[in-house]
Amino acid sequence: MSNQVKSIKLLVGLCLNKNMSFQNISRLLGIPVSSYDINSIVERYSEEGYLSDIKISPKGTFANLTSSGIEYTSDIIQNKNVNVVY
Repeated sequence: MSNQVKSIKLLVGLCLNKNMSFQNISRLLGIPVSSYDINSIVERYSEEGYLSDIKISPKGTFANLTSSGIEYTSDIIQNKNVNVVY
């Protein structure tokens, strides 16, 4: 699975599983990804304005979707043509 696909699945997973760490979301979705990769993905989406309130702790990496993040994931779910950040 490419990093691009992993990052999109993690973002959509966050949309569907609010208040859950990215590590737990990756386990639920069966996405093989390390915490280092998760933090890199979160940083990129934060720079694009899709994530806010990022918290990295021993329990995992947590973030909230911004309004533009919600719109972006909605477009992905609806299969619209979107520009992928990764």
